[in-house]
Amino acid sequence: MKLKSYLKLLLAAGIATMAIGCGDSNEDVVTTAPQQNTQVLAPAAVYTMTNDATTNAVREYRRNTNGSLTFISDYPTGGSGSGDGLDGSSNGLFFSAGTNRFYTVNAGSNSISAMILGTDGGLSVLSTVNSGGTRPISIAAFDDIIYVLNAGDAGNNIDANISGFRMVGSQLQPLAGSTQPLSAANPNAAQIDFTPSGTVLVVTERGTNNITTYALNSNGVAGAPQAQASAGTTPFGFDFTPGGVLVVSEASGGNAGASTASSYNVGVGGTVSDISSAVPNGQTGACWVEVARNAPYAYVSNTGSNTISVYNVDAAGNLTLQGNGNSAATGNAPVDLDISNDSLYLYVLNRDDDSISAYSIAADGSLTAITGINGLPANSVGLVAR
Repeated sequence: MKLKSYLKLLLAAGIATMAIGCGDSNEDVVTTAPQQNTQVLAPAAVYTMTNDATTNAVREYRRNTNGSLTFISDYPTGGSGSGDGLDGSSNGLFFSAGTNRFYTVNAGSNSISAMILGTDGGLSVLSTVNSGGTRPISIAAFDDIIYVLNAGDAGNNIDANISGFRMVGSQLQPLAGSTQPLSAANPNAAQIDFTPSGTVLVVTERGTNNITTYALNSNGVAGAPQAQASAGTTPFGFDFTPGGVLVVSEASGGNAGASTASSYNVGVGGTVSDISSAVPNGQTGACWVEVARNAPYAYVSNTGSNTISVYNVDAAGNLTLQGNGNSAATGNAPVDLDISNDSLYLYVLNRDDDSISAYSIAADGSLTAITGINGLPANSVGLVAR
């Protein structure tokens, strides 16, 4: 998703389908030290991915000074989308602010793309390569290491996996030895991302109720999967606090009013330990999570309830629900969400009415609806706000 990756770089410098109501590289030394920030002063914008089955594209909506959005252009990724909801996955579109690169999944062509952000806010393709599996649905980057989550194809006995890549100049290159299975052949996984230290990968598996982690070696190569039981049922989207606490939404099988969220510590070897377990929000289909970068709040989109829930996150990572769990109304079937890089606005992609809802964020984390935008291409997925 995203702008969070820049924070991960800063931290590293100082320390470390279920649409529910919702080659050898051993000689190459990969360092996780952050690069110099080369971010250009592109206009503020919100981006989604069309996921079009013929020509996938990233769509730019310019962000106005009042937070409203104006459509600018589509930028083809060099691949094709799936033409569907992408299994209700999270992080199909990812922005690395430290390198000015966008990364996309192309589920129809089983490929991923790297794109560069220009000073005008537009995107150009750098590289498009095979994803190392079938049906890529989620992607993440830390410095020049990229991992993709491939959902597989249970109907054709094609297993899910994760696969790693490295940016070498402007080209994506497979990271030898990085492809690993999940905890089961087809566990209906939802999202992949790095911990803020960049030393562990996390994957949520809805079908197995597992959180699966992978410790990375000094070359960025993932070790064997470590499957650990989720504190709540149907772990879905997740995000990290600046301190490295993992916050996960739990859709609870889509049961009405049964959604929860949990928080965890993630050890350097990938061991996950509970902090707050399955804190209810009274909503349905909690699927996506976004943690504020400069304030102790986590926002959860509830796809079945058409609402946003806000959780307070204390210094130790404990979660406390604000109000009754219905902190803001959304469009129909909210899915991915992101906070602008100035922390002023929250944007939410609504799957079933092809819209983006927009909100201003108050100091106490509360949300006030502002003008969003309608008329998105059907099956749009992913959201990056910058």
